[in-house]
Amino acid sequence: MFFMFKFRKLVIPLAFVFLAQTIVPTAVLGAEATKAKITAPAKTEISLEQAINLVKQNFEVPKEFSQFTSGFNSYNSRQSWSLNWSNPDRNGGSFSAQVDVNSGEIMNMNQWKNTPETESEFNLPQVSYAEAKEIAQQLVNKMLPDRLGELEFVQEDSRVISLNNRGMITYAFQWKRVVNGIQFPGNSVDVQVNGRDGRIMSYNLNWSKDSFPEAQGIISGDKARQSFEKYKMLELQYFTPPQMRPLTATPKAQARLIYQLTNSSSNGAIDAFTGEPVKLENGHWLAQDSLANAGAYNKAGRGEVQQPVLSPEEQKEIEQNEKIITQEQAVEAVKKWINVPDSLILRTANLGMNGYYSRNRVWSLNWSSDQKNQGDVQNIYAQVDAVNGELLAFTFSISSQPNPKTEDQTPMDRAASQQFAEDFLKKIQPERFQKVKLIENPNEYSIKMGARGDLQEFNYQRLEKGVLFPNNGMSVRVDAVSKAIIGYNLNWGELDFPNPTEAMAQGSAETSFLEARPLELKYIQMYDANGLSEIRLVYQPSLKNVLARSNMMDAKTKQFLNWQGEALENLEHPYYFKDIAGNFAEKEISLLGQAGIFGENQDEFKPNENLTMASMLRAMIIAKNGVWQSTNLSDQEVLQKAKALGWLREDVSPADNVNREQMAKLLVRFLNLEKVAHLQNLFQSPYEDVSIDNSAVGYASLVKGLGLMKIEGANFEPERMMTRAEGAYALVKTLKVDF
Repeated sequence: MFFMFKFRKLVIPLAFVFLAQTIVPTAVLGAEATKAKITAPAKTEISLEQAINLVKQNFEVPKEFSQFTSGFNSYNSRQSWSLNWSNPDRNGGSFSAQVDVNSGEIMNMNQWKNTPETESEFNLPQVSYAEAKEIAQQLVNKMLPDRLGELEFVQEDSRVISLNNRGMITYAFQWKRVVNGIQFPGNSVDVQVNGRDGRIMSYNLNWSKDSFPEAQGIISGDKARQSFEKYKMLELQYFTPPQMRPLTATPKAQARLIYQLTNSSSNGAIDAFTGEPVKLENGHWLAQDSLANAGAYNKAGRGEVQQPVLSPEEQKEIEQNEKIITQEQAVEAVKKWINVPDSLILRTANLGMNGYYSRNRVWSLNWSSDQKNQGDVQNIYAQVDAVNGELLAFTFSISSQPNPKTEDQTPMDRAASQQFAEDFLKKIQPERFQKVKLIENPNEYSIKMGARGDLQEFNYQRLEKGVLFPNNGMSVRVDAVSKAIIGYNLNWGELDFPNPTEAMAQGSAETSFLEARPLELKYIQMYDANGLSEIRLVYQPSLKNVLARSNMMDAKTKQFLNWQGEALENLEHPYYFKDIAGNFAEKEISLLGQAGIFGENQDEFKPNENLTMASMLRAMIIAKNGVWQSTNLSDQEVLQKAKALGWLREDVSPADNVNREQMAKLLVRFLNLEKVAHLQNLFQSPYEDVSIDNSAVGYASLVKGLGLMKIEGANFEPERMMTRAEGAYALVKTLKVDF
């Protein structure tokens, strides 16, 4: 992908673009009773009034949303009414829905309104996960009674809820479509439920009307795996996380060896009839499964990195004290390779840090013109290495209309444009060009600007020791009519590259990858630039394992990585424990699992095992600070943090079991009530085995009075060990305390 440096590239779903172009706004109405009059561009089976009634029959529109507008949308062969209610006062809020004008089907609904934060430190849901799921299921049953047989519930296993007071808790539920007994993850029903009051916050139906191929005459799963291996759909590559910070200690960063699904493999899809990899043509794209994680980040370029800009005073100081080229020399370095028309004026020249793979400073230069002649260059942006004067990047902004002065308007074809681009690269980067490989990515659209359609782009990825390094490379943009290079970008860091022999063998990598993500039969949907779709039957690596939901795997450890190079197994996710049904603390354990707490044994909670000090303190820290700040703490770090917070005053080991007296002290300190607990004269012992002169009487009395621990009978039994279920119960009860 080519980066424009000064402007970030926005990716907007085509469906949204087309919808936005066809919305017909109405006047803002004081009340919904005053219906807007819209002239629809086609005859509709469902009138605007009927659409409004359908929405209000199935959803509750808050009364305060009295301001109403509507629109008419058209995309491909589907047309819909767009209905919008909003709150006219400053508190805000809105409710919107889309209704199919032919079938009356409600395609989606979304609502939001400001929810005032409570004074309580913690934000526990009033509606449990199980209760919210039932609310969502009832809605799906009502909305889609004839389609229930084609829906399969999918557990949300990637998003945790936060128990501290930092936002509204929303449960998300999804049902995937199944056709002919085969998954079609491109279609789904999604529902979100408010954890405070059980309101439906959103409903979205994505349902294709296209035909599905029958699963007859297809290859077996074993044959699909043979194809996966034969075509080497998993490729050894080098990787470094994007947006690396400037190095501070060592001159070179270390690249990492990974195995990754190739760009051309359509996420590992194999045609179920031919056994061939699914190849996308230019201008086509694949509808992604919503579970898919962008595990790898292959965009080579520095345009995504914000460059620190130095003030004129700082620039002057650096120029006087360091060996860097002057602004004038940087300008000459640009003009050595490209023609800067006299009509352009140098508007800005900033000296800043590279900030990606090296600590080099760069000059960023920007020329623009006050004239707007057709076909003329309007703007040039360039970057120059401020130490060695190397041209790092440039891009031209040209009028979108053809230049009438150009005699030959016949554009070069793709092959001729490629040769033109490579001739340029051989001149500007003769040595580095020997270490790159042209990458054709059919998932990216052919470039068309205005009515010209004559721009060609070529992306080359770096090769080191015979292994691709997609994060590095060079790209060129060619104006095929004027036969000019109008864009160039070099991204080439100084890094150390491990020997490829350090990676596991290709066969071992494929085995590990497919063990975690076995090939499964599914339908996928492909679109072309006109929005027309085709449904294909393929074998594709599964996305059911949350710890392997990535296309990228460490070539040494076998860990699946996200786009930042972090192991997925170390990242936060909710837990759905399969061994807590019928337990007295089932509701509390389930809530903590939703918050990413007590996941030491993944989907097993082990409620009757003794509770360890490290496990309980980690749960308390996550509840207070959120899972994102606490997941990767070591056991020793957990104990240190608990002491710093004042929860732990005794010397204990992480593996020590927690008894009742220790638990009472932890809970009281968590609530900042220890000073009260020390006022022993205030308390009468609530338990027969805790005398009033016992130092623990205050703690025992407080947990009893606040109902924090499940203790039956007349005795406190301070030395009795807590079970994990009792610990989960006590923590949730403590979080609910509101003074």
